[in-house]
Amino acid sequence: MAEKKPNETRRDFLKLATVAGGAALVATQARPLYAQASAATGGTFDYIVVGGGHNGLICAAYLAKAGFDVAVLEAKDIAGGNTTSEHMTGTSMIHEPCCNTPGGLYNSPAYHELELSEWGVNFTDISMLDGMVRLSQFFDGEILPMWVDPKQTAEEIARFSRRDAQTYLRLMDELQSGPDVGKFRQTPIGYGPSLAEICAAHPKGSTWMRLMRQRCVDSVNDYYENEYIRAWVLDYARGRQPVDDVGTGTGVGDMYGRQRRGNTTIIGGTGAIPQGLTRLLDSFDAPVLTKKFAVEVLVERGRATGVATADGDVYRARRGVVSSAHVQQLETMTPAGSLPETFTDNLRYWKPDILSMYSIMLDVKEPPLFNVHGDWRPGCGNTINTFESQLRTLADCRLGVVTPEGVGAKLIVQSLEDPTRCPDGGHAVRILTHYPYALADGGAVEWDRIKYDVAKQHLAEWQQYVKNLDEDNITAMYVQSPLDIEGRNINNVGGSCHGGSNYWAQDGEMRPVFGWASHRMPIEGLYLTGAGSHPGGSVNGLAGRNAAWVILDDEGKSIHRYLTRLAEA
Repeated sequence: MAEKKPNETRRDFLKLATVAGGAALVATQARPLYAQASAATGGTFDYIVVGGGHNGLICAAYLAKAGFDVAVLEAKDIAGGNTTSEHMTGTSMIHEPCCNTPGGLYNSPAYHELELSEWGVNFTDISMLDGMVRLSQFFDGEILPMWVDPKQTAEEIARFSRRDAQTYLRLMDELQSGPDVGKFRQTPIGYGPSLAEICAAHPKGSTWMRLMRQRCVDSVNDYYENEYIRAWVLDYARGRQPVDDVGTGTGVGDMYGRQRRGNTTIIGGTGAIPQGLTRLLDSFDAPVLTKKFAVEVLVERGRATGVATADGDVYRARRGVVSSAHVQQLETMTPAGSLPETFTDNLRYWKPDILSMYSIMLDVKEPPLFNVHGDWRPGCGNTINTFESQLRTLADCRLGVVTPEGVGAKLIVQSLEDPTRCPDGGHAVRILTHYPYALADGGAVEWDRIKYDVAKQHLAEWQQYVKNLDEDNITAMYVQSPLDIEGRNINNVGGSCHGGSNYWAQDGEMRPVFGWASHRMPIEGLYLTGAGSHPGGSVNGLAGRNAAWVILDDEGKSIHRYLTRLAEA
């Protein structure tokens, strides 16, 4: 089995940035801005979009469709940010370094308004493998399959508790028929009703307000009685936001989204998203320029007028600049004193996710097989520990401790329904879980020493329950620690792919700073998109669409002409 060394470590990336003149983005000292009066060596456009992640590209696409002359500047050699698909294991197989099942994009108005299916962004669904969405494997040997049919899933739950089976179906119905809180995420702050106003207008709004204010652990305990079912529900809610945080109570319904959408994936990998958006932009003669590491936002007479890149080029903006860079980079990219102190003071307290992503990518000859009531079958699954053990693992994360064993993980085999990911045959497997970025013993760099030991532990645990994860079947492996996640993208501070935590102090009207949550930054003509803006991270394109909405409104454009889903609502 081959183990592929990452081509670019964080230290390599920062070394390159220093040589290029971009070290100021990660330095604390002030840096003189050399390009404020320079000519437009790179060209002049109406809008310059900094960062070619999917939100930056989506924002640019809306602006281009509205008739503006747009250019996108991407630091790396390919666009996509955290939505790329790459040959992570060094073979022909395609793996995703960050995103894996972007079902949120399929349901996003951006996907349909921009007609991304026409540009090669098409979905398949690996949950349709004989009806099983995912098999949950408890460490004590019990299983709980989720099926496409909710009633069949409820029958599985009834093996543990008939009352919980009834609760599952009732809650699923209540959450589906509840207030449309999704509109809040799909609308810029200040352009629609608040969550409280949405809930106040709905008969079940009081229940939703309670769930949105309480902790997920309390919601799970309130609704479910059986320990297996409590552990199962909590595991589906376990992700980047700690389940014992205030404001996570709606996580009790996270499994219902998986129940409805399955393990949705994009044909050819998530890299099809930036590829399709680049083709769309090309149809409007809007260039996506790679290897253009933006280091300065030019500000003249209080207005953003362009961008300078690390290679010395200057791109002028007639109307404005849209940044999808990490929000804390705004202070170092703009002239000293151009941002108000109340804005920069609050940005200094910006926090990454507590739970950072850890992944194992595998090339295998044959797909993993799960034991579903005696029937060995391919599919996707997750290992689950007890309710109490999950909370202990979360406590370890807060202390910077890697729990030595029994940490639940997802196992996803997207090539089952998308063989294009494996042009030479075989299957692409991803094992995904979360750990702390900064370790109490040795700091983040300790990950370089322990990441393969952690991988061996996860493989050993999976091998107890799953066939075809033995060394004879695995042909290549790549392990990506939280430190590696940070190293691959300068925006992934603290090993977070989501631009920062979505806890209460950084959510909704607080994202990124109270008073500046509507994508307009304190400098005239400077806008923010990406995961650091409302509604936060995840691959749904909403931050890009919301930013475009605000810009088009500032330009006096007819919003309904370009955001057609608003007209249909």
